[in-house]
Amino acid sequence: VTNSVGVVLGGKTEDGGYINYLPNGSSHTITFNPSILKDPEHKEKFKSYLRGYVENGGTCLQINMLDVEMLKDAQKHPEKYPNLLVRITGYNAYFNAIGKELQNEIIARESHKI
Repeated sequence: VTNSVGVVLGGKTEDGGYINYLPNGSSHTITFNPSILKDPEHKEKFKSYLRGYVENGGTCLQINMLDVEMLKDAQKHPEKYPNLLVRITGYNAYFNAIGKELQNEIIARESHKI
């Protein structure tokens, strides 16, 4: 993904600069399971991913750290998750502020990675 960002944005030149086909940048949204931050090895890989994104010309990265069980628990116990944000097409919303139908859609999306 991070290498693809460089290509989409124009990529690096031989002198280390960037060819910028999108001068106003581009936003990328990606979801990770929070389990990737549980051990030092995966934390380092995640940091490398972020570093690679920036080094390849990435300008805006929307990172979601969600898992299905967390979302289901938030639906049952909203008081435990007052600050849980989810990505809806083009904007972020508090999970507890959206309707149950949309919550179910978000859960299904994360369950099936659609």
